[in-house]
Amino acid sequence: MAALLTTPESLKATVPQAPEHNRQDWKKYLAVKFVNSKTYGFGPLREMLKKAWNPTGELEISEFGDKVYLIKFQYACDLSEVLTGAPRSFHDELLLIKCYEPDNLPSEYLFDKTDFWIQLHGLPINTLTPGTVHYIASKFGYPHPFKEMILGSGENMLE
Repeated sequence: MAALLTTPESLKATVPQAPEHNRQDWKKYLAVKFVNSKTYGFGPLREMLKKAWNPTGELEISEFGDKVYLIKFQYACDLSEVLTGAPRSFHDELLLIKCYEPDNLPSEYLFDKTDFWIQLHGLPINTLTPGTVHYIASKFGYPHPFKEMILGSGENMLE
């Protein structure tokens, strides 16, 4: 019976490391998840993301977990553009984005926060100050620093 509980040396195996060029390829991946409970087919999701992000190269999409998708970019510059400013919401749904780490399991990704824009309309003119807008934005999360802009029509906007 004790022999069944031990592993003979001939059954032990080591998993070879991926070649370096394959490990570098993972730098072009993002793990993404929508906040809602809706699932998407790969084709419609690819078209929706291509329309919103307008990448110069192709996108490959695969399932990565429960309502989590793995997006592979053909070019690293497209991934960088997404991380620095592309829309994070689609059809009124917020998209959570994490950089892919090749040694992490899908269950190890924590999709708990993301940056997003909010627009406030109809505020009284005397409340259009950076302090008031910061106070309102802080009710939704942690606001990033912003700058005040004067638009050509005399309207104020905070960015």
